Amino acid sequence: MTAKQQTTGLILTGGGARGAYQAGVLQGVAEIAKSRSTTLPFGIISGASAGAINASFVAATADSFIRSAKQLSEFWATLRSEAIFRTDIRSLGRIGVNWATDLTLGNVRKRKQAVSLLDTAPLMRLLAHNIPFNRVPRHLNNGLISAFEVSALDYKTSENVSFIMSKKPLDAWVHPRRRSAFTPIKVEHVMASSAIPLIFPPVEIEQRYYGDGCVRNPAPFSPAIRLGARKLLIVGVRHGRDPNQPRPELEATEKPTVARILGVIINALMMDTVEYDIDRLMRMNKLVASVPAEYQDQLPLKEIDYLAIQPSADLAELAGQHFKRLPGMIQYLIGGLGSQTEASELASYLLFEPAFCAYIVELGRQDAHARREEIEAFLFADAR
Repeated sequence: MTAKQQTTGLILTGGGARGAYQAGVLQGVAEIAKSRSTTLPFGIISGASAGAINASFVAATADSFIRSAKQLSEFWATLRSEAIFRTDIRSLGRIGVNWATDLTLGNVRKRKQAVSLLDTAPLMRLLAHNIPFNRVPRHLNNGLISAFEVSALDYKTSENVSFIMSKKPLDAWVHPRRRSAFTPIKVEHVMASSAIPLIFPPVEIEQRYYGDGCVRNPAPFSPAIRLGARKLLIVGVRHGRDPNQPRPELEATEKPTVARILGVIINALMMDTVEYDIDRLMRMNKLVASVPAEYQDQLPLKEIDYLAIQPSADLAELAGQHFKRLPGMIQYLIGGLGSQTEASELASYLLFEPAFCAYIVELGRQDAHARREEIEAFLFADAR
């Protein structure tokens, strides 16, 4: 791996079924890389929520990026809901009874049973079967990657924890609401990172319980930068809206339903911090550039080059078109919260169905090829 690759970071964040888009972008990047380089162009891999699943697969298969990127796309394109969470009436009914009982009995029932709306036991088996976590240490030792990180929320301390594997020994860090933990990353860490609050259950790791890595994560790029990244390829999952375009949705609206409110809240948890961190990165780079070159080495801040790729289409709108593909019981539960249109944001996180996931995998692949020149200049300008 070249020095440039060692200091290039890949940032993959939430959420849910939208993670299929990231797989498509990675396949597009691999196809662009095929004529220039066969090695993984990212030395530092960082993931949160659904991005942790993709990041883990990339880190575990770093010796075959071009082939593994295609395998990752195929993995997402063939997913079905029953491979992620239990969709049978018995399981969903038991969860519904637990919620109804806890809410009805209040303090009478001391040990609460309702912790999530869905049971993700199938996802645990799926990830353990498909991601060879035991190969990550070998790739670190061989220099195929220099660091691998996934984040999760510690429900006890309300801290966002960066679980890290690194080739070089590094000091741990502790900041307000953020800390690091150097440990072998296993399937439990990825399950924890992708456990969307209330929808997916908390995950136990060493007698502590964790949830989605996008929650309380105000600086999602920080771990990769602390691990030595000086260039970041950021793959988001929210439509990159042009702020100068007309905004017809700003016209008068009806009172929001619970589905609409939940969609807004989950979006805020999953995606807002990525956009805020991009804005912060832009301002930091401008600040560094404003300092005379001879003094820049003395600054505690360094300029971080980045390339952000976002969906060219609104994934929530696409989810609304595929709403009927959700399992019947999930449609029933979400339908009770609001109309199909109002629930489209929420549905976009749970639509683990081939028609939707395969569509946005291909959207990601096309979006990458549409920006081929930028990707080539960013990742492979010095490749021989």
